[in-house]
Amino acid sequence: MHSGIDISGMPAGDEVDSFIILPPLGHRSEPALREVEAFLKRCFPEYDFFANGDTEPF
Repeated sequence: MHSGIDISGMPAGDEVDSFIILPPLGHRSEPALREVEAFLKRCFPEYDFFANGDTEPF
């Protein structure tokens, strides 16, 4: 079952246009991170993506 949040009534100032991707351990090579960014940008051209492998997993 899928669920979602209806943001149609929220003001435009609450919209996001960029995302930070935190990959799982073992998938943090720089070329792989850039490919993830490129893939997501091709799928969702109106958004920006940054895959960051420098952070600690949580």
